[in-house]
Amino acid sequence: AALAGCGAKDTPTGAVLVIESAPEPGAQIAIGGTAYGETPATIRGLVAGQYYAILTQYGYKRSTQSINLPEEGELRLTIEMRAIVGFLTVESEPPGARVYLNSSELLGTTPLVDARVPTGVLDIELRLDKYTSVRETLEVQEDFTYRRTHRLEPLRGLLRVSSQPSGAKIFINDVMQEKLTPSNFDLSPGTYAIGAYREGYLMGEAN
Repeated sequence: AALAGCGAKDTPTGAVLVIESAPEPGAQIAIGGTAYGETPATIRGLVAGQYYAILTQYGYKRSTQSINLPEEGELRLTIEMRAIVGFLTVESEPPGARVYLNSSELLGTTPLVDARVPTGVLDIELRLDKYTSVRETLEVQEDFTYRRTHRLEPLRGLLRVSSQPSGAKIFINDVMQEKLTPSNFDLSPGTYAIGAYREGYLMGEAN
């Protein structure tokens, strides 16, 4: 059935109405209270006159567009949809950490200022080479700004020092340790000068 808009004529027009949505398709279209499927859509059979198209889409605000439909020809409209978003600012010490959304989408690197993020429950992760990753869950509400500051901890490595025979004194960067060989040490990533000495033997050294 033909729909009459405000000031519309009584007979169907030969005009064709094409409605698209941006930044992505899939918005639901309603004109004069009648649904016309999802964008992109080609609509025929409307009488000439003025209409209001309402587009709704998950993650976006409802958008309303005034339409002045001619009697003939094609009228093509692209309606911009505004995302429902919050804003995220992230700083880290040291800076330069990569900030990921839901483990896959890269938002940028710290300091990250007012990044647009979708609403809802999100997983935020900071990654920096040679540092332990930081994860947190954040519930984002529309138009709110969230600020986070994280101090990243250096990764730790396990160093095992052994000697033959065992029981040698251990030196790390020329500092004698309390432990004797064989022993394990929890160290930050880097290069170390390692020495092992036991009376009656030459000093063993390695980097």
